[in-house]
Amino acid sequence: MTLGEMRKQALFQFNNDTEALDDYEYMPHLNDYLNRGYDLLMYAWKEEPAPIMTYDQETPEIPEWAHRGIVDYATYLLYRNGSGARQARGQEYLRAFYEIQERLRDGGKAPKHFIHIPDTPDIPRHWKDMPAYNPFE
Repeated sequence: MTLGEMRKQALFQFNNDTEALDDYEYMPHLNDYLNRGYDLLMYAWKEEPAPIMTYDQETPEIPEWAHRGIVDYATYLLYRNGSGARQARGQEYLRAFYEIQERLRDGGKAPKHFIHIPDTPDIPRHWKDMPAYNPFE
């Protein structure tokens, strides 16, 4: 996905609310938001800073499946400065970004989800650390 495509996707995820973007002067910062997400994911993947993308045809150097995380992070930053309802919508994009970031840290493996087991004395200790079934492995 190129920088231009990521910008279009972020606007689509923000419901194409360009009036809100212009009113709050977010539009000039959209590239900054995308580059910040790219930098965070690049550091999770290679532990080095990402080069700044400035042209619409530039492509991030992270795996193709992780490009969506850059867009999700930018969408979260667009939503975070709005009302409480907008901020709540943005939290889902932040959660999706964190999942991709964690997957990059693990070398591209599918995320592992654990079953929440309450801390009660009648459950054997070794059961609390038991991972949930992961169909991706």
